Amino acid sequence: MLNSLDANAEKMNELVESTVKKLAERDKNIEDMVLAMKKEMEKLKGELAIYKAA
Repeated sequence: MLNSLDANAEKMNELVESTVKKLAERDKNIEDMVLAMKKEMEKLKGELAIYKAA
């Protein structure tokens, strides 16, 4: 019985670790996307300022 519980606990730990790795990767991807969007917004703000001045 104890071996069965240990095996289940080990499987759950592996699942949790796998999920944490996937979430960390997604978090990094989202951070990269946000940085790219911020750069694009700054570029567009600069273009808007030029058009407003014209």
